[in-house]
Amino acid sequence: ICFNGGIDKIIQCVDSLGTTASSYPSATTGIVPSATPILASDSRILYAPSEAWNQSTTDVNCTSSNLVYTTDTVNATISFNYSGPSIEIGVLNALNGGMFSVVVDGFNTTSTIDTYIGPGADQLPMCIPYQFPPFAVTPPHFSSEENHTITLVFIGPSTDAPTNVNMSIGQFNRLAIPDLVAFSKSSNQASSTTERSIEHYLLLVVPWVALYLLA
Repeated sequence: ICFNGGIDKIIQCVDSLGTTASSYPSATTGIVPSATPILASDSRILYAPSEAWNQSTTDVNCTSSNLVYTTDTVNATISFNYSGPSIEIGVLNALNGGMFSVVVDGFNTTSTIDTYIGPGADQLPMCIPYQFPPFAVTPPHFSSEENHTITLVFIGPSTDAPTNVNMSIGQFNRLAIPDLVAFSKSSNQASSTTERSIEHYLLLVVPWVALYLLA
């Protein structure tokens, strides 16, 4: 399965174990699976400690809603239980954006979400989706279990931020569970349509080529 890799728009492929696999052009479609957003205000999302998180509104038109949860407290967390092989995280990237570490099923994947973005961006803040897997280190038994818990831990300033930055924040907007079943069916249907088109073309063209060669 192949996913959008965030701000760099790199397509990454994940094998059956949830680890990053080779991403050849022939193996990718460049299509991101559709996903229903789970907004930051959803009661199933747990923010801890609660006093470390603030609600604010944004007029950025790329968010799923105008509500975002923000924190500047190191070790503040966001936790969510979900079912399925993949989850998407929606955050705001900004000049004062910090970093989250990604913990899945109590295991530190060593993956991070860096929400800092420099002043050269066309528009700030920006909405950038991050999809997991792939992980830097895949949790044990991840592929054999259906139910998972993801925890985002705010760890402070980005390593790319200028050294004179006084404060960094994490801005969280949504989660989403990609519909990989529908995506797989759609991909298979597209592949079948292409194969039928090729077969139809060959049935029409090959006899005429044969007649031409025999003439």
